Amino acid sequence: MKKKALSLFSVVLIVLFSYAMSWGSGFGITSIGFKATGMGGAFRGVVDDWSASFWNPAGLASMDYSEVSASFSVLSPRPSYEPNISFEGFEVGYKNGIKWYPDDKNLEVPNFGGFVKIGKWGGFTTGMSFFIPYSAKYDWDLYQPPPGYETGTPYPRKNHQIDLEVLDFHPSIARELVEDKLSAGLGLSVMFANFLYRRTILVPTDPQLEIERPYENFPLDAKLDEDGWGFGFNLGILYKLTPKIQLGISYRSPIDLGLSGKTTLDLYSPDNPWLRDLLIYKYPGTGIERYIRGKLFSQELDEEVDLSLPSDFGVGIAFMPHERITLAFDVNRVNWSRLEKINPRFLVDKIGIVGDSIISPEMLLESAEKCDVLFNWDDVTRISFGFAFLPLENLPVCGGFYFDPSPISDNTLSPILPEIEDKSGITLGIGYDFGDLGIGYNYEYQSYKERDVMDLNDSNQDGIFDNYPGSYWMDAHISHFAISYRF
Repeated sequence: MKKKALSLFSVVLIVLFSYAMSWGSGFGITSIGFKATGMGGAFRGVVDDWSASFWNPAGLASMDYSEVSASFSVLSPRPSYEPNISFEGFEVGYKNGIKWYPDDKNLEVPNFGGFVKIGKWGGFTTGMSFFIPYSAKYDWDLYQPPPGYETGTPYPRKNHQIDLEVLDFHPSIARELVEDKLSAGLGLSVMFANFLYRRTILVPTDPQLEIERPYENFPLDAKLDEDGWGFGFNLGILYKLTPKIQLGISYRSPIDLGLSGKTTLDLYSPDNPWLRDLLIYKYPGTGIERYIRGKLFSQELDEEVDLSLPSDFGVGIAFMPHERITLAFDVNRVNWSRLEKINPRFLVDKIGIVGDSIISPEMLLESAEKCDVLFNWDDVTRISFGFAFLPLENLPVCGGFYFDPSPISDNTLSPILPEIEDKSGITLGIGYDFGDLGIGYNYEYQSYKERDVMDLNDSNQDGIFDNYPGSYWMDAHISHFAISYRF
């Protein structure tokens, strides 16, 4: 039986890993476990299935079986963004005044998770879990060089992107400390992440060149593509206040993912014969005019960055007024303020004449300085309410509501990760158990407040704006299909 369980675990793990590289459903994932998802995340005081390894590992102390679960979510997020980006009132290439949507209007997101019980020694339950706790995928077409800025190479259509996948391998241990009263659990997070971040940067030419609009900025397509590992832990306790009321407390540690990979920088120079003739006349013998021939200058740089994931502290209470009814309430604090910045090698130097020498785009790209991509997010507190009901022995029904504030301020808000405002969510689920096999369906609706950002912001004074002014709107409809197997 143990060999069969480990073989099944290995197969599911391989399938999970192959899917985890392609799809995303939001930065912080709370749809881990069918019942927890249906209850709106109010699960820290309940934790009566495999997903306790994520929500509160103390719940694993009472697990006397292994369980694997596969889910398929169809997300219909409807973020929209109407840019309003200009420099001193002049258009610079952002498609202002038009409502834009990301490429992926419907996301089909497969996910797998589970807890394989390894054994029970000295009252300790041990096992291995796996799930995807963080994920995001959005592609936008927001920029095109302004009229008059002719390039020899078309500017890429997908010019603002994020693609983040974090996979958590999670060995856990739990024990009942006081019979039918108090349990505690501990898990180790071994995380692997793939991270792609892409945006357009407008690189200013040297003022000494006296180049007029629209050539005062050269567009740079900057793409960071990294992967790497990080380690952390979570722990929890579960305490029965009375036979019908139990309290759950959990803590998830912060994790720093050490990522390495490549930063690709593509600089799109203009093609203008008149401007070339002018530069030859004004700066004879310098060769500066060769950078106004519509060529694409590219450089690929090795890079290492840290991606800081937040800690999470939560308290949940569950009330069972009847053996078939559970009511739950959760509150948790997420330390998003740890996510201050990442440091890809973005080009920030000027192009053109510096003193008596010519600095070419090639030289600039080779010696590109680090430029902070600011997040500067805030800590937030989420509240969740949920219920579970068994109208029939094998027919679970659940529902929930949650309120989840946005951690992003106007100073760093962008459509690349459109967590645009505080959101409210409503969930409703139904399942059916066939003995060891269970199936289920959850529907989730997320409603966001609209948001208008008025002014460009450059917090670190590096000459590159950190936010995207304009109008933001979003809601989302999500269908979760799940199947689980206990053995």
